[in-house]
Amino acid sequence: MARKRKWIIVAFLVVASLYVGGLVSGSRRLAWAAIKDLRDGELVTTAPAVTVDRGQTSISRSQENYLLKRLRESPTPTTPRIHVNVRWNASVCARVQAGHYVGPRGAEWKDTLFVCVFGTWVPVYTFSNLMA
Repeated sequence: MARKRKWIIVAFLVVASLYVGGLVSGSRRLAWAAIKDLRDGELVTTAPAVTVDRGQTSISRSQENYLLKRLRESPTPTTPRIHVNVRWNASVCARVQAGHYVGPRGAEWKDTLFVCVFGTWVPVYTFSNLMA
């Protein structure tokens, strides 16, 4: 009986450590998850270069580094122009506003609640979604 209880405790500690590790690694990928969650996210992720609108972007340095590792930022203003604003992040869940602008008739803005599950951000609720 004691041996079985020991294995249950070990299994719980392994799962808990994997979950905490996922939260740490997932925190870096939050901005990227918000961009990919956009309806036109593929348009942004496959673009040869993007411009990050610094006036509307509010993310941590590690999130910015991860985002710029995934996207190529143009030194000159270009389209698509993206922005990501992490309104709040409680490690397990976060509210993020993200959007892109490709021209007068092509833009999207989304305000979403995400939950982190083993390092993967899952959108659970969209507060608003605007498309042009």
